[in-house]
Amino acid sequence: MQFDPHLTLLANEANPNLSEYMADAAPRARRTAGLVRGIGLGVVDTNGQLIKTLAEYRCRA
Repeated sequence: MQFDPHLTLLANEANPNLSEYMADAAPRARRTAGLVRGIGLGVVDTNGQLIKTLAEYRCRA
Protein backbone atom coordinates (compact mmCIF):
# COMPACT_ATOMS: atom_id res chain seq x y z
CA MET A 1 0.00 0.00 0.00
CA GLN A 2 1.22 3.49 -0.79
CA PHE A 3 0.11 6.32 1.45
CA ASP A 4 -1.04 8.99 -0.97
CA PRO A 5 -0.42 11.74 -0.35
CA HIS A 6 2.26 11.22 2.23
CA LEU A 7 3.95 13.72 4.47
CA THR A 8 7.59 13.16 5.22
CA LEU A 9 8.84 14.03 8.68
CA LEU A 10 12.02 16.11 8.69
CA ALA A 11 12.81 15.91 12.41
CA ASN A 12 16.28 14.45 11.85
CA GLU A 13 17.13 16.41 8.71
CA ALA A 14 20.66 17.79 8.96
CA ASN A 15 20.99 19.44 5.54
CA PRO A 16 22.06 23.06 6.14
CA ASN A 17 20.04 24.15 3.09
CA LEU A 18 16.71 23.09 4.62
CA SER A 19 16.21 26.28 6.66
CA GLU A 20 17.01 28.40 3.61
CA TYR A 21 14.55 26.41 1.50
CA MET A 22 11.80 26.67 4.14
CA ALA A 23 12.30 30.44 4.49
CA ASP A 24 12.04 30.79 0.71
CA ALA A 25 9.08 28.41 0.24
CA ALA A 26 6.90 29.46 3.20
CA PRO A 27 5.70 32.78 1.74
CA ARG A 28 4.63 30.99 -1.47
CA ALA A 29 2.69 28.22 0.24
CA ARG A 30 -0.92 28.03 -0.88
CA ARG A 31 -3.77 27.32 1.49
CA THR A 32 -5.36 23.95 0.88
CA ALA A 33 -7.94 21.75 2.53
CA GLY A 34 -8.12 18.01 2.86
CA LEU A 35 -9.32 15.07 4.85
CA VAL A 36 -7.23 12.72 6.96
CA ARG A 37 -8.41 9.11 6.64
CA GLY A 38 -5.56 7.56 8.56
CA ILE A 39 -1.92 7.62 9.51
CA GLY A 40 0.66 5.07 8.42
CA LEU A 41 4.22 4.30 9.39
CA GLY A 42 6.59 2.35 7.20
CA VAL A 43 10.06 1.63 5.92
CA VAL A 44 10.97 3.35 2.64
CA ASP A 45 13.65 2.89 0.01
CA THR A 46 16.17 5.56 -1.03
CA ASN A 47 13.51 7.13 -3.28
CA GLY A 48 11.04 7.47 -0.43
CA GLN A 49 8.81 4.67 -1.74
CA LEU A 50 7.16 2.46 0.87
CA ILE A 51 8.65 -1.03 0.95
CA LYS A 52 7.18 -2.29 4.23
CA THR A 53 4.16 -1.11 6.19
CA LEU A 54 4.86 -1.15 9.93
CA ALA A 55 1.55 0.22 11.17
CA GLU A 56 -1.72 1.69 9.90
CA TYR A 57 -4.13 3.68 12.01
CA ARG A 58 -7.46 4.45 10.35
CA CYS A 59 -9.49 7.42 11.58
CA ARG A 60 -13.09 6.85 12.56
CA ALA A 61 -15.76 8.83 10.75
